[in-house]
Amino acid sequence: MINRDKKAIERTIYHIEMIKEYMQSILTLDDFNNNSIVQDAVVFNFLQIGEIAKTRISDEIKKQYSSVPWNKLYGFRNRLVHDYTSIVLNVVYETIVEDLESLYNQLKSIL
Repeated sequence: MINRDKKAIERTIYHIEMIKEYMQSILTLDDFNNNSIVQDAVVFNFLQIGEIAKTRISDEIKKQYSSVPWNKLYGFRNRLVHDYTSIVLNVVYETIVEDLESLYNQLKSIL
């Protein structure tokens, strides 16, 4: 693995860890919906994750680890950026609850 890929994966893991940290006090969807500071912090970190997935990870790594949803990460980023005024917070929350830990584990195993 080239150093750029390693650094990009480490940075993605960092952003996931930040989301997990921000979400520590959030126990329900209602908690999330009522905390705009956490929402903003989480969305920012998802934007970073998506951008890294698109521009910083080599095609070789993407092919080698095709089980990681690289395209979906960037697609999610695009939806957040281009529809920022109409972000569906339920989808963001569900992504955190249902998918984030799996992504975290996949990336950790790549390193």
